[in-house]
Amino acid sequence: MKKSLLALAVAAALPAAAQAQSNITLYGIADIGVEYSNGAANSTNTQAGKSGIRVQSSLGTGSRLGIRGSENLGGGLSAIFTIEHRFNIDTGDTAGGNVFVLPGTTNTAFNNKFWNGLAWAGIQGGWGRVTLGRQYTPIFDVALPADFSGYWYYNNWSSTQGDNIGGGPGAFVPMGPVRTDNSIKYTSPSFGGLTVVATYAFGENYYGNTPASCTTGCQTGSDINGTQDIWGIAAGWKMGGLYLAGGYHSFSNKVGFYSNGTLATANAVYKDVWLATASYDFGGFGLSLGYSVSNFDQQFTPATALTSPSLSNILFSAYANFGPGKFIVNGYYSDVKDFRTAAAVNAVGGDALQIGLTYAWPLSNRTTLYATVGLNDTSPLIANNVTINNGIDSRQRYAIGLNHRF
Repeated sequence: MKKSLLALAVAAALPAAAQAQSNITLYGIADIGVEYSNGAANSTNTQAGKSGIRVQSSLGTGSRLGIRGSENLGGGLSAIFTIEHRFNIDTGDTAGGNVFVLPGTTNTAFNNKFWNGLAWAGIQGGWGRVTLGRQYTPIFDVALPADFSGYWYYNNWSSTQGDNIGGGPGAFVPMGPVRTDNSIKYTSPSFGGLTVVATYAFGENYYGNTPASCTTGCQTGSDINGTQDIWGIAAGWKMGGLYLAGGYHSFSNKVGFYSNGTLATANAVYKDVWLATASYDFGGFGLSLGYSVSNFDQQFTPATALTSPSLSNILFSAYANFGPGKFIVNGYYSDVKDFRTAAAVNAVGGDALQIGLTYAWPLSNRTTLYATVGLNDTSPLIANNVTINNGIDSRQRYAIGLNHRF
């Protein structure tokens, strides 16, 4: 709702000259519902959970409050910006983004990244736009039209709701990281239906993390961890109902050891991610297929050889109009290889299927009532001695929710 009270108040506070050329929009999403989840869905690798019902935020998509703006600079150029706060409407807590421990607290679930959705500024013209800040990755941008849920509901391609195969090491998702900090991004205009997106994100890891136990001969910085830089490029082409897209991301991450033999990191770190997809929208229904691969490095001790875990996914999405709303099916079939949970544990892996089924009923242009089901198998990333949570029908979630966009 562009002419909200807050937007008017912001505009009123600006100088008169700026008001004549600037356009500021307040926008947001309030998404909340009631969810039932069974015991397996509430379990961890080491502890069985109990089934239950709860009020839950963002069952459809992430609740958020954002401000976007533009200013006409003349000559076909505009200055643009977007800042976006993500939150859980059921509790009021900050949601999404990276999680940090604040000084004086041990609550590792507390999130101190307030603009945790998007936070960027830039310039655009007939040649496209260049933006800097916290932004979506190129693969995330170009795969969006092929996900007929629009990255909503259980088991969408960005896996923001319910379970995902990222329940294991590193919270991996089918398309890799969906946002990058400290990034420069170029988005082209459409050339005959073709749009190109490119990003370079500066990891800014100049010094690394030297352990306290290392007193002599200690290496730091990119010798151990890489610079954490990320670069990526992707493209999407649309002609009528046909849409084709693909992209690639590369990461400068490393795993290794300090010169005193202390392990720098035992976690699996990204090496690269690529994705390709094709879809067709027939008007009343549509079908999409995609394929993605994420490759990693992982190591535990000097005596353990470097392993190369991987996560490959066959992605699928479909919708069909029915009555006042539409049915949506989303999911992905994953093949997980060679992840380790500890040096002494054999590599874990296997196949897994994640499915989301949704009926979305728009009550107005801005309000949608939905019923959604999520079925998940996360067994490939569960330690060998744990037997819970196996099977596609093991982790179950059922929800009825309301989404309001303004």
